[in-house]
Amino acid sequence: MEESDLPFPELPPEEGLWDTGSLLCPYMPSVDEKVREMFLAAKICDKDVIVDLGCGDGRVLFEAANVGCKSAIGVELNHDLVLIGRERIEKSGLSEKIRILEDDFMNIDISEATIIYLYLLPEAIDKLKPMLIRALNGNARLLISAHFSIREWRISEDTRVDGFNCYTKESFADYVSK
Repeated sequence: MEESDLPFPELPPEEGLWDTGSLLCPYMPSVDEKVREMFLAAKICDKDVIVDLGCGDGRVLFEAANVGCKSAIGVELNHDLVLIGRERIEKSGLSEKIRILEDDFMNIDISEATIIYLYLLPEAIDKLKPMLIRALNGNARLLISAHFSIREWRISEDTRVDGFNCYTKESFADYVSK
């Protein structure tokens, strides 16, 4: 298979994508095979709505669709990455299942999410804690954080894949009671 045939060929860091400026986190794509392994371990099913906060070019959304979720919604502020992701969605024919919103994820309603995925720096995660707590107290059954743990929250031992930290409603009980 040619690199151009791959859904997400390796892209060199482009000028501007790594400069966070006022953003909470730089663009750092997840590794497709590891994401698939994580989603399979999470037992994603056709009732799950996956929300990826800071979705970049949408590669995690495609993995979610491939393992059978109901829908996959990404939120991304970087206009260039949104365009790349939307073009890939259009070419894939999965526009009924995958969508990318161009917005600041701090302003998004994630109440329909059953699984939340993020690959963000700890400082960004700290700012999201109130939103994540509301989601886990609502419809969300699982929060997956790639690479970084959430300070003061207990990692769920039920779903473990190397490189990912998973959290459930019980994960933040001690944090909230402080």
